[in-house]
Amino acid sequence: GFSSSSPWPGLRTLVPVLAAMALIATRGTLAQQTLAQPPLVAVGLISYPLYLWHFPLIAFTRLHVGGAPPAWIMLAVLALSAVLAWLTYRFIERPIRFGAVPLGWRVGPLLAGMAALIPLGVAATSTHGLPIRFAPEIRGFMLSGTETSSHWRRGRCLLLLQPASAFGADCAGQGGRPLLLIWGDSYGAALYPGLLHFSKPRGYDVAQYTASACPPLIGYTLEARPFCKSINDDVVLRIGRLRPDVVILDATWGHAEAVLREGLPRTVAQLRANGIARIVLMGPPPSWEGVGLSHNVLDYYRQTGSVLPERTLFRSNDAWTRGRDALFRELTRELGIDYISVRDVFCNDEGCLSRIGPGGSQLTAFDPGHLTVPGAIFLVDHTLDDLLRPAGQPSQ
Repeated sequence: GFSSSSPWPGLRTLVPVLAAMALIATRGTLAQQTLAQPPLVAVGLISYPLYLWHFPLIAFTRLHVGGAPPAWIMLAVLALSAVLAWLTYRFIERPIRFGAVPLGWRVGPLLAGMAALIPLGVAATSTHGLPIRFAPEIRGFMLSGTETSSHWRRGRCLLLLQPASAFGADCAGQGGRPLLLIWGDSYGAALYPGLLHFSKPRGYDVAQYTASACPPLIGYTLEARPFCKSINDDVVLRIGRLRPDVVILDATWGHAEAVLREGLPRTVAQLRANGIARIVLMGPPPSWEGVGLSHNVLDYYRQTGSVLPERTLFRSNDAWTRGRDALFRELTRELGIDYISVRDVFCNDEGCLSRIGPGGSQLTAFDPGHLTVPGAIFLVDHTLDDLLRPAGQPSQ
């Protein structure tokens, strides 16, 4: 009943807790006799240091490899964790717990060590991971993601595990015209700061109705996001009431082709039935392998001693993006809606833009695909005239 998509913590948390309580309470049973066997007792003795060691070792391994490590590496890491756990138990835990040193002399150094870690923890948290540990040339590219997601209006206009009733009143915009409405998932939320940046000088308003992992496809369902279908049904009703001048469909677009070919026509038909004259589908942005663009900058620097080029194919998924681009050109042409190729803005045959801005000081994405705020502004700057043109007028 558990998977990577299971909400945690929650009521499911009671299952292992109650199971542990039952094991403790039921002495003399077969389960107790089994757990009393010497090999399992040995595992129990090192279980807590094993718990402490395995996580940082796995985390550092994943960071070093740049994604999911091969199985043999993970097995080696777990074996190393077990060895370190036994050494910790034998030479640290046992002497502290059962040694001849008086209790006060054992507790004092432990408390002093804990106290010394407090300012280090505060510094690491307040600086998003002690960026001083990175070389000055790449320090500004080590993004945590909060620099971007703080602009998405998470939990209000980008719903997480929430029903449609959680949309805030301000998601509908400020009542201005023309109104550009973004409908999509977190990639649509990443577009919002770019559209907002130009809204006042260019004289338009922006509405945002987005939900994590929920593409703007009528009828779409996802077990990990139980509200996707009802959210999309609700957004269609809101669109019918707001009558935006442009509806922008924006998502990761990593879904199966069959899902897109079934869901897009149904969605477009529903929007047209609500009187929407202009529908624009934003294509997928550049995609990067591994943990994301920040890690690629770090890894490239480790390998070459240089900053990742502004335009590059290093760990780029551009072949996939090109394939999706071709598919959406076909689908939008068949449906008679407008298509904006985000790839055409960021990529050419020499590679995709990883850095933009003055001196290439800003990353275009902070993870495998979500645009940063500068990346969204860059995209909107290159596509806004096309977004604002009247329905029926050909693109420039």
